Amino acid sequence: MKYLSIISLVAFLASCSPIKSGLLNEPEAPVFEIAVRKVKEGKKDDFVKRRSAFISALKGQKGVSNDREFQSFYALPEPDKQEVFIGMTQYATGKQWAKYKEKS
Repeated sequence: MKYLSIISLVAFLASCSPIKSGLLNEPEAPVFEIAVRKVKEGKKDDFVKRRSAFISALKGQKGVSNDREFQSFYALPEPDKQEVFIGMTQYATGKQWAKYKEKS
């Protein structure tokens, strides 16, 4: 009975999803990828160097139009102990995103 209740709850939550199921079947629709990265203590210089190389390679790929990354500066309920970067990349289509993910 316990497992039936859990399955029912998951099914209910899935049916309430704000994502239209039709959008998942549109490979020509744009895709936005969100990345949250924590920098290991003492590794910021290495992180910045590697991030720059990664972003240059990423922007060279066909179908990547925008890439933005910002350092978190105010976190709630308390400040982050490690530095955190939040990035967003826009891909022209789901197909382009899938191609890039296969390469990486």
